[in-house]
Amino acid sequence: VEEDKTEVQGFEQKLEAAVQGLASALGIELPLAQKIASVGFSTAEAIAEATEADLAEAVPDLTPEQPRRFALRPRRPSQPPRPEAPSLARHGPLVH
Repeated sequence: VEEDKTEVQGFEQKLEAAVQGLASALGIELPLAQKIASVGFSTAEAIAEATEADLAEAVPDLTPEQPRRFALRPRRPSQPPRPEAPSLARHGPLVH
């Protein structure tokens, strides 16, 4: 029973972090971020990949403009881009 409480607390902490992240990334109020996260769109990347119709169906409280605004909003990458490895096609094989 104690393990179940720990799992529930862990889930609630993850959901709260997702809500905070969505509110910040999308520039929305916490209650709306809570509704969006509770139906499975827990990251700005998930929102960006969803269609406007998907979002409107999943979160009826959204105004028609909000899904469009989410799609246009610049996103902060969750991880910095990795530098590209040098291409062999451009530089040829590395032979000493």
